[in-house]
This record gives sequence, C-alpha cells and structure tokens, in this order.
Amino acid sequence: MANDWTFDDPAFQKELLTWEQEWTRQKTKFPTTPSGDAVAIAKKLLKTFGEDAMNPTLGLGEILTQVTEKNFVGRWVYPANGKQFTRDFRADGTVNLHIDNSTTSIWSGFTWQLKGHKIKIYNAGGKVIGEHLLRDKDTLIFVGESWGPTVRKK
Repeated sequence: MANDWTFDDPAFQKELLTWEQEWTRQKTKFPTTPSGDAVAIAKKLLKTFGEDAMNPTLGLGEILTQVTEKNFVGRWVYPANGKQFTRDFRADGTVNLHIDNSTTSIWSGFTWQLKGHKIKIYNAGGKVIGEHLLRDKDTLIFVGESWGPTVRKK
C-alpha cells in the first residue's frame, strides 16, 4: 500500500471463498496420532514469537495508540453479508447499529468506552461484545472479528 497499491476487497473475498471451499472439500488424510513433544513445541513457538503470540492486534499493521474518545465518535461504515452496516459511536457513550441505512433496535441500550487505546462495546446487560482500534483517523479495525476494516463516513 505504501506504493499506491489499492486493496481490492471484493476480489480478495471472492478468492478467499474459493480457497475456503476447496480446502474444506479436500480429501487429504492426516495422521490421527500425535507426534513430537507438544509442550516443547509450544515453548519453542512462544520463544520464537514472544509476546506477539498473545497480541490480539497481530497482523493488523500500525495502529494509533495516542487516542481520545473524540477519535472514535462518528459513523463508521462497512460491508458485511451483502449489506451495508454503520456503527454510530456517539459522544454520550451510546452506540447504534444501522443496516442498509435503517436504524435497527438490535443494539438498543448498547454503550462504548475507551479503554487504553481501544474501545469496548457493551450490550445492554454490560457484557463486552466487541473491541475496536484505529489504524488511522478514518480507519476503524475490528479486534477478533471478521468484519472491516471500516471507514469513517464523512
């Protein structure tokens, strides 16, 4: 992307779907008995990858760490399941979900809070249902979810 390359998400999604379907249909036989020392292998992986192995943002690239609530306030748009979703983070700490530009009551009573450099979304019962980071001022990253990234609606 540093070389003016534009990510073609629809093409990527199509290629990924094709790969996933082929992978699930393969008939390759794998051994059913373990081999090697699982503990030794796990220790080697941990030594190799260190703290990165425990980092939920691994592979997301650069993220903003000096942020305030104001950085997240606004409308963030992303495609999912053939629809356009919008997450509306308000300055009062509430959050709404819109699907194809229609307000939905699915997220009634949901709130959000800044925790460190990411936000947490809470359902009406107070349970965390999602987390987000910022790649830059106009790109919101979903942590541990397959959606996004999403862009700020201007």
